[in-house]
Amino acid sequence: MRLGLRTAAWLIAALCVLAPSTPLAKRGPTVDARAKREAREHYDKALAHLNLGEFDPAIAEFKLSYTRAPFPVLLFNIAQAYRMKKNYIEARDFYQKYLDAWPAASNRSDVEESLAEMDRQIVDERERVEKARVEPPKVVELPTSLPDAASKPVPEPPVPKLAAVPPPPAVTPVVPAAATAPPLRATTFPDAPGRKPKWAGLIAGGVGLALLGAAIYSGVEAGNAAAEVAGLATQRGTWNDRYRSIEESGQNAAVAATTLYVVGSAAIATGVVLYLVGWHKDQLHPVSVGLLPGGAAAVAACHF
Repeated sequence: MRLGLRTAAWLIAALCVLAPSTPLAKRGPTVDARAKREAREHYDKALAHLNLGEFDPAIAEFKLSYTRAPFPVLLFNIAQAYRMKKNYIEARDFYQKYLDAWPAASNRSDVEESLAEMDRQIVDERERVEKARVEPPKVVELPTSLPDAASKPVPEPPVPKLAAVPPPPAVTPVVPAAATAPPLRATTFPDAPGRKPKWAGLIAGGVGLALLGAAIYSGVEAGNAAAEVAGLATQRGTWNDRYRSIEESGQNAAVAATTLYVVGSAAIATGVVLYLVGWHKDQLHPVSVGLLPGGAAAVAACHF
């Protein structure tokens, strides 16, 4: 089986590390039960991070597992994680360390193919960097002599002609009738100013909760896919298109879960902020001013 970005490869290798009944585990160093238990804990954490697409924490946990139980296959796992991170230089380094630590590895030919692939990827990356280099900007040289602006006369702007303005018409003063007080009208207060932000906050919060629910579902799907692929390794089954499809679906579900967690949390936070803004606006007391006979009156409106 050709090594690609399949997580099944390192799953099979890593499960062999911590299964004492397998021949691969017997070829590693002898470690006590406590060290093996700690190595298993770090290995499980690495798998969890890898399912979420968090490559740096996964690599750190694999390295901690290796310090507790230095089985060579953990070096292979680290190389695979670096490869999925597209850090081809580190991936090649750990592939080579894996072969150095275990020259008689059963998958040596596949690892050697991966080493050749990493070399090609490193060369391609360097070529892309070379092509992306920006050439220095060209400097535009100024002419040695500038035209003398004072030698050319500047034409005077034309003077606009003013149109004659007719005199204003005679205004006859109008004596107003006796002023009467305007009738009193009932004052209607506007709707609560914070209602719209509060409703918007509730809607955003509801959308955020729905997205978190979808994220939980996607996370469960990713975990189920990883468990089924791990079961294939435990039972020493044969890798086929069905398990490849399950693995790809699990990886997509893990990415979707992470995205939905982030967007859902942001929507809930936005909803809380909008609701608090609306609540704050409702606490303000708008003042309504109306005309009354002989003066004015101000009324403060409260919303409960």
